[in-house]
Amino acid sequence: MDRNLSGQTFGRWHVICYAGKNNGYKVWMCVCDCGTKREVRESHLLDGRSKSCGCLIHDKPSWNYKGTPDRRRLNRIYGHMIHRCYNEGSEQYERYGARGVSVCDEWRESFDIFADWAYKNGYAHDLTIDRIDNSKGYSPDNCRWVTIAEQQNNKTNNVVFFVNGKRKTASQVAREAGVKPATVHQWLRRGMSKETVLNRLNAN
Repeated sequence: MDRNLSGQTFGRWHVICYAGKNNGYKVWMCVCDCGTKREVRESHLLDGRSKSCGCLIHDKPSWNYKGTPDRRRLNRIYGHMIHRCYNEGSEQYERYGARGVSVCDEWRESFDIFADWAYKNGYAHDLTIDRIDNSKGYSPDNCRWVTIAEQQNNKTNNVVFFVNGKRKTASQVAREAGVKPATVHQWLRRGMSKETVLNRLNAN
């Protein structure tokens, strides 16, 4: 154990004692201001990804933005974005916060700043927020507003293949095999496994 966090406070978490390892990660038994006890990863305490059991989000007042009539949907988008990145109780946390996906400080600290960016960058009722590079977090330079179909395509575009030990995208393996990337993306959307895709490309 490299450090002793016992007795320290991180957000609303008060560290009680070291609790060993969980899936290879150091965890500490903590108690939240609201009374909830939970094991929390050491790294999440230190980098601020976990500041409470989730009650911190629920206790915040409703976000408002200059009286804009359609702000409620944007509120939900913002709330869900924060929730899946920082609330360990979220069903989506393992695919976001646990993987290191975060929200930039300026958005996390101010709904107004997020809303300003949204309205100035194409937000509309039929669009959803999308990360351009799925390995990075939510920030102005990595987000855009797209349709649900476009978002699904983006997820397909980021499917990673390992060919002879080298990391390649779906588009790269398609071009190298002389096949249109759109064809490979279509195979993947139909549920074809990456192994089957590579076998089919090698057969061309």
